[in-house]
Amino acid sequence: MAELQKHGGSRNLKKRQEEQFVRWFEGKVREQYAKGEVSAEMFALADWMDNRARTLHRCHINNWLFRAFDIEKRLVTKNSGVFVKGDPSTGNMCWYGVIKRMISPEFAGQKEVILFEYDWYDVPTASTSRGRGYNKY
Repeated sequence: MAELQKHGGSRNLKKRQEEQFVRWFEGKVREQYAKGEVSAEMFALADWMDNRARTLHRCHINNWLFRAFDIEKRLVTKNSGVFVKGDPSTGNMCWYGVIKRMISPEFAGQKEVILFEYDWYDVPTASTSRGRGYNKY
């Protein structure tokens, strides 16, 4: 999104995102695949993409409902929060976030992938003396 804004400002941003996302995503995956940073499966998915992508406000995955934060402003039930439990490689740090956007690229055949964009927050651990403030990344 930041790259789209950089190349043309915020004018018609949603339309340009829908038109340019697939080409941008293919380029990024190819670049990372050449460096060995992306799996062969992800490379194959990027290669099979159609030139269309949808922006979703909500979606169901494995009987779980996910919604973008902006959609939930006036709702009582919130389903935009995300928790990722860390492992020893991250020092057991837990990550908390809020879903900003969900993008569903179109693929040839029956493949479906949903990409999530998050705002991540640094929540202090109980062992620190800092207050309960939240730092947005």
